[in-house]
Amino acid sequence: MVSILLLVLSLALPGEGPAPAATAAPPLADAPRDWDKPPPGAKADQALWQSAHDVNNELVIEQHVAARLTQGAKGSGYLERLPELGKSGALPQARADELAARLLKKWTANLDLVQRQWPVSKVRVCGYELLNLEGLMGARPGGEAQLADSRRDLVDCVGRANLVLGPLKKSNEELGAALAEIERELSSLPASPGTSARAKPD
Repeated sequence: MVSILLLVLSLALPGEGPAPAATAAPPLADAPRDWDKPPPGAKADQALWQSAHDVNNELVIEQHVAARLTQGAKGSGYLERLPELGKSGALPQARADELAARLLKKWTANLDLVQRQWPVSKVRVCGYELLNLEGLMGARPGGEAQLADSRRDLVDCVGRANLVLGPLKKSNEELGAALAEIERELSSLPASPGTSARAKPD
C-alpha cells in the first residue's frame, strides 16, 4: 500500500514524472549547392548539363591561357631579339631564323583563333542554354516538349563550343612550346652583355 502511495505521489510531483519523449531535432538547413555538379534530374540530362558546364569552363580558361601567352611573347621581345642574335653570331643565323619563324607562325595562328568570330559567345559560351535546361530539369509533368527543345539547343551549343575549344587548346600548346624552345635555346648561350638579361615569358 505504501509503495502504491509513493508511486502516486511521485507522479503528482512537478518535474518528477517519467521523462517526456524526446522530440525530433529540427531538420538541418539544406546543404549549399555544389555548382560544379548537376541539379536533380534524369541521368541523361545530368550528363548533358555536366558536358556543357565543362566546355564553358574550359573555353574561358583557354582564352586566359592565350592572353597570357600573348603577353609573354610580347614581353620577351623574341621576334626582335632573335634576328639580332643571328646577326651577331651569338646564335647560328639559320637557327635564329627558324625559331623566329616558328614563333611568328604559332603566335599569328593563335591570335587569329582568339580574334575571329566564334559560333558561340566568347563570354557566356553556352550559359543561357545551360540555365534553360537547368530550370526545366525535374519540372512538373507537361513540360516534356519544352525540355526536349532545351536539350536539343544545349547539345547544339556544346557541339559548336567544341569546334572552338579543340583548336584553341592545341594552338595554346603549340605557342607555349615555341616560347619554351626559344627560352631553352637562349639559356644555353654563354653569358654576355647581350644575352645575360633575358626576359622570360609569363
